[in-house]
Amino acid sequence: MLFSLPSRARLKHPPKGGRLKLSSSPKTKLLSDVLWTSMVALKKSADAFPPLKSAVCGTMALWDIVKRAKHSKADACAIALRAQEILHIIADAVPDASAIPEPMLRSITRFTVLLDDIGCSMQIVSDTPTVTRLMHLNRNEQMLQRIRTQLDEAQRDFDTASNLRIEVQQAQLALKHSETHLEIKGLSQTAHRSNTYTRFIVFLAVP
Repeated sequence: MLFSLPSRARLKHPPKGGRLKLSSSPKTKLLSDVLWTSMVALKKSADAFPPLKSAVCGTMALWDIVKRAKHSKADACAIALRAQEILHIIADAVPDASAIPEPMLRSITRFTVLLDDIGCSMQIVSDTPTVTRLMHLNRNEQMLQRIRTQLDEAQRDFDTASNLRIEVQQAQLALKHSETHLEIKGLSQTAHRSNTYTRFIVFLAVP
């Protein structure tokens, strides 16, 4: 089953290397505004494609948690950036007006479900009182590491589905090339037989 993706805005690439700290500096605020604006633009352009829009909304929800976080803001920000990076990969891998194969669609859906789970976990950590949070540092760190691992696995999952689409497209192209070659060969053989028959008729007609 294939789904057509409407024209949409592209995501801005998130900054590479290090963490984006949500300080009050104008430069950082401008960067945060640019990232958020790109998300809003993609959300609007994905109205006709619910799976992608759901993934955008899930990522925006993570950023909303980052903005409201009372604790572990840097960790929450790093997770939101990683999620947005994967969303960018998804948006970039699905060209405008193209058909989306089932494996890619299922991968996007799984990513959306993961974003919801991550959002719940991040909300719990950000709302945890300082004393309680300090008492469970190891547990919280393990949870953050698990989230990072899950996001990495989500990207690999989509990459696998995307590569499968490329392999299918290449196989279809090779099949089409083979069919075209056979058609040309058939036309050539037909033309050859026609020329042979014509020469034979001309030979018989000569006294």
